[in-house]
Amino acid sequence: MYQRDYMLRLIEQMTEALATRLLHLRKQNKHEEAMLWIDEQLLKLFLPKSRLLLSVSEEHCRKVMSVNGVPEADKMYAAALLLQHQADLYGDTGQLDNQYEAWRKSLYLFLSAAEEGYNPSGITVQSIRELAETLKRSGIALPAATDTMLFHYFVRNDRYDAAEDVLYRLPGKGAENWYSLGMNFYSQLSGYTDAQLLKGNLAREEVDAGQREWIQTYQHTNAPLEAHRHLREDEE
Repeated sequence: MYQRDYMLRLIEQMTEALATRLLHLRKQNKHEEAMLWIDEQLLKLFLPKSRLLLSVSEEHCRKVMSVNGVPEADKMYAAALLLQHQADLYGDTGQLDNQYEAWRKSLYLFLSAAEEGYNPSGITVQSIRELAETLKRSGIALPAATDTMLFHYFVRNDRYDAAEDVLYRLPGKGAENWYSLGMNFYSQLSGYTDAQLLKGNLAREEVDAGQREWIQTYQHTNAPLEAHRHLREDEE
């Protein structure tokens, strides 16, 4: 209990310092000092330094921020926030590859924290969407697992238009159960009132058209597989 309270206080203090300390260091072009400060905060959270976090997979990041398999959402949020600021520093110094990777990990950890029900003021639908759009504009492809989490995040927050945009990226990434995911999504939307749909920025006509297109996408994607299967059966 004591350690938990300590961690929450630490994260609160760190969040308050981010806006002032890092901004001040960036204005003075003290980027190396700013990066060292970020690493110091990560170490206080009992986490690896930023470069190590950027060098491992998203799944490994989640593992090091879990205890006995239970994710520590507050740590995920804090690390995501730090990596997002780290990305700004990389951008300032022209280290674009590191900037993109910091953005990717930051988005994944924000989504992981939100998935665990951790929703501080620093995680908003708009901020998540802007981060995802920044990656998209930079030509950075997200892993299927991250896009799937992003899809669920938008659905939970009633942003059906944004969820649909992400949904159509999943087939090309080989996401698990992508077809049933889409069908369940459209089935859920079909049961909503027009007012509920419009609140999520989709009209009834768009939902109906989207469901038809989703079925066509499935048929188109699986046609080569079916043709190959029948060819093998004929050969046998």
